[in-house]
Order: sequence, then structure tokens, then C-alpha cells
Amino acid sequence: IKMSASSENEMLLPGQIIRPLVKLGDVPAIVNKIYGLTTLSVKELNSYDDKNFYIQVESTINNPHIKELCPSGYVLKIVNSLDSKNENLIKAQNQMMFFLHARGFRVPKPEKNIHGTYMTLEKL
Repeated sequence: IKMSASSENEMLLPGQIIRPLVKLGDVPAIVNKIYGLTTLSVKELNSYDDKNFYIQVESTINNPHIKELCPSGYVLKIVNSLDSKNENLIKAQNQMMFFLHARGFRVPKPEKNIHGTYMTLEKL
């Protein structure tokens, strides 16, 4: 079986590190830059290949796309370097969260960043 070059780039190789190298102390600057929110507290959540953080933010909003803050806080998901190449995968995950949220399930609801999109590719 011959794989295309793009298929080879989408496979995890033995020993390859794909988990984001983001420290707890980096999160406030990331949240401010991408979402225009000021972080009050950050807690890292358990995750496998991604990095997930539970954050509480100040009441000041510097993002025209967020009209009202979520009083229970937010989850910041930083996707691993392999999955972040697949925009359709991330869009599908967001659509599933919207679907579940609309039906009353308590799931994180994606918020638009300062650019008006639900995701952004950043070099960290």
C-alpha cells in the first residue's frame, strides 16, 4: 500500500510528541490575545493529546463577538499539532458541541475569538 505525502503527515509516528507545549502561566496571555478576556484563574484539566484549561475571567470584555460572559467560566482547548492540521475535524467537534448545547446538555459551547471565528491556528 502506498500512502500519499499528505497521509504520511497525518499519521502519528512512534515517539512523536504532538501534545502542545503550553504551560499554565502561558494561558492568561493566550486568552487575552485570542479572546480579548482577562484571566482571573486557570486550572489545567486532564487530557490526552491536547491541553485543556478551565478558566475564570474578569467582567471586562474586549471582544465584540462575546456579548455576555459565561458565569461558570470557560474551557480553553489547545489542540495537538497533528489534529490541528485537520480543520474539518475541529469544525465537526464544534458542531457537535453546538448540537448538544442546543438540546440542553451541559457541554462547553464554542465562543468566537476576536477575529470572529471559532478557531485560530497559532504558533506557540
